[in-house]
Amino acid sequence: MKFYSPNSWQEFITQKHIKAIYEKICQKQYAKTFVLLDLFFLVIGIVIDRLFDGHISNNFWSIYFMILLTILLIIGIINFIIFLIEQIKKFIEWKNFSLSSETPEDMIKIFNDIICYDIITSKTYMDLLKCKNINSNEKIFYYIECSYYRNKAINQLFSMVQKIPEVFSDNMDKILYYNKISVVRLENLLNIIDDITNSLSYYFDELDVSNSLLLISDENKKYYEQFSKFKNMYKEAFYSRFY
Repeated sequence: MKFYSPNSWQEFITQKHIKAIYEKICQKQYAKTFVLLDLFFLVIGIVIDRLFDGHISNNFWSIYFMILLTILLIIGIINFIIFLIEQIKKFIEWKNFSLSSETPEDMIKIFNDIICYDIITSKTYMDLLKCKNINSNEKIFYYIECSYYRNKAINQLFSMVQKIPEVFSDNMDKILYYNKISVVRLENLLNIIDDITNSLSYYFDELDVSNSLLLISDENKKYYEQFSKFKNMYKEAFYSRFY
């Protein structure tokens, strides 16, 4: 099996982020282009109207362009109303968020594109920490980085705690056709986080402990409390149905 360094996993994550940003830019660019075209045609209509001002009753083309201007104005107003409705919907969604402002679809992407890679990166640093031929500074560095990516993943995972049934599923149809996250995948990830947590506790005793490391160790414990709450909520959402 090929071994990937932490930098390799971070490169994968960066590529996914770049792709997501590119898609958002394209969507925004399309909207801007649409608005600019409306404004362009509107200005053209106004210019034409001014050119024929005062000759409406005697000039067929002036009447034609006035009709065209009216149509363009109606199209512009309709597009503006559609744009305004979309902005109001987004504002309402933002105002009504509970623990997280992300939608279930966004959370699924976060799980696939961020959480999984953060855990892989954390596990990779843990594997490096287990190496025998490393000095004390390297051990501390690997411990800190392993903790950072583990905690980062737990924090993202905990943001989904109120939408667990909407993001995860044990129904194959929902997994295949609605892109829900399989509970099998989730449970495997939870087990890996537990393994990393146990290893962090074990190797902490081998480090030259400083006040900074004690703070990181305390932080790890706080994040594990979040992790435990998430696991309990997950079990309540899925396993309580069978008891």
